[in-house]
Amino acid sequence: MNVMGEALSKVVLDAQRVFIMRLALTYNVKKDTAPSKDAPEDCFAEWDEYTTIKSVREALLKRHEEVVLVEADEDCYEKLRKSRPELVFNMAEGLRGESRESHVPA
Repeated sequence: MNVMGEALSKVVLDAQRVFIMRLALTYNVKKDTAPSKDAPEDCFAEWDEYTTIKSVREALLKRHEEVVLVEADEDCYEKLRKSRPELVFNMAEGLRGESRESHVPA
């Protein structure tokens, strides 16, 4: 293939890729333990299995160069500051309380 052909091939491949270099995926993984006494019984109900989180990450990697997993816990904001993502894909449900889904805002 000549230089022009290689350049055109690269342009076509690049057009198919979204140019977000670092994406963070925020999530809550289901726990095997019982919730604390002050938590509602169903507090883990909407959290995801690790296999689901892994599948979502793999799908995102098809279009993004790097996907950093960030569990939405008490240290979530510090983890986001350190990883410096360009975009956050938020599937977190939050930790506790009536407004727990706003723990990691969209």
